[in-house]
Amino acid sequence: MICGGTRRMARGGQGWQPARIMPRRLRFARFALAPAAALCAAAAGLALPGTARGQPAEFGCPRYVDVAPIADVNAPAGWSAASRLTRRWLRGAEVFEGDPAANRPLRGRLVDQSRGTTEWTITPGAETPTLVCLYQGTDVTLTRPIPYGVRRCATAFARPDPFGRRTDEDNPSGRTLLVVCR
Repeated sequence: MICGGTRRMARGGQGWQPARIMPRRLRFARFALAPAAALCAAAAGLALPGTARGQPAEFGCPRYVDVAPIADVNAPAGWSAASRLTRRWLRGAEVFEGDPAANRPLRGRLVDQSRGTTEWTITPGAETPTLVCLYQGTDVTLTRPIPYGVRRCATAFARPDPFGRRTDEDNPSGRTLLVVCR
């Protein structure tokens, strides 16, 4: 049970105490349950630090976008044109002041070149900043206005799974880029 206690009843019915038969390493397992406690608090409707009302939620670029590459194809008589959706992975992001068509990018700061980490600090200004997500092998971009209260956006590569497990959310090249604004 995730939301339950981490102590067991000792022999002899002396109340809740660490059981003597429990191995020492398991007695300290309660410290590893902090993430589970956060989930229990969220399920109970309790406010956690950083999630107060009025504070913007964390968001970022989708890791990939599925694109239908067909546009206008003049197929010969008797033929029909079709194409499959192709998955395009996130390759980068830009932050603009106001509309991206006005071409006023905010300058990012390269934090760690070896990890590809870039960070933008967003200062309150006259125009709403816009996040533009760029994808590999396509001109398709996704844009989203950055809500008031968000102060920082950053890019970084996701850490690979230490056991080599892969999911559909992982870039086949092995390096999955993440863009997060908070």
